[in-house]
Amino acid sequence: MSRVSRVVLHRAETAPGRHETLAIDGGALVDPATVDAGWDAVDLQGRAVLPGLADHHIHLFGLGAALQSVDLSPDALEAAGGLGPALSTARRHHPEGWLRGVDYDVSTSGPLDRRALDATGAGPVRVQDRTGISWTLDSRALDEVLPSDRRDWPTGVEVDDEGGASGVLVRLDAWLRERVEAEPVDLARVGALLAASGITAVTDAGADNTSADLRAMDAAHLPLRVVAMTRDPHTRSEGSVVAGPVKVLLDDADLPSLHDLTARVAAAHDAGRSVAVH
Repeated sequence: MSRVSRVVLHRAETAPGRHETLAIDGGALVDPATVDAGWDAVDLQGRAVLPGLADHHIHLFGLGAALQSVDLSPDALEAAGGLGPALSTARRHHPEGWLRGVDYDVSTSGPLDRRALDATGAGPVRVQDRTGISWTLDSRALDEVLPSDRRDWPTGVEVDDEGGASGVLVRLDAWLRERVEAEPVDLARVGALLAASGITAVTDAGADNTSADLRAMDAAHLPLRVVAMTRDPHTRSEGSVVAGPVKVLLDDADLPSLHDLTARVAAAHDAGRSVAVH
């Protein structure tokens, strides 16, 4: 936790109809008889209390980026009147640069390609599929990131019937990040949102977390206990952020050899780390 305090909770409901005084010192329950005038006091007026919740699979940077993106989930599109109105409204609020849409559900909202995005007139825009596997870009966005020579296109650029780019990029998150200037993620906002929901501990399951990412989490002074998975078994804890399991992401389309997989597991164990496989 980034802040440790002493607080006494009066009239806390610990069971239906049972109200008690609870004293908490540094995150642990202590005898209320130890409370003195220097403690913070809160009268819960009979509200229920429960231990802090722990989210053991979360992506803090992804959640932060989603909060700063255009919600294109089925419910959001229905409320906005469709993809075009949703992106047009977002463009009015952000007249410059790229738009970033998230949570688009192909199975519910229909197929998406560059032509469908071109028709909205909101480009340059990139839209992430709800699965997180693919991005779809409009023609303006593709012109900015794709090399002019098709031979230089990375594997994962989907080609349409005419031999051009359909707009769909599969498993190219890292490649795309290198070519699109990202808006800084407000991790403090993420921490406040989680804390307000009763979450006091998280495990960030990022498959590519580096030392720099752990330092950024620590610098945000999140009101949470944070364990972060990392790619490299030699990445160490940074400040209050604990380096957790080594994350191994298995992609059905690009599975590692058994030798490479066992070598990664062995390297993690040699470094005293456990392994999380997705």
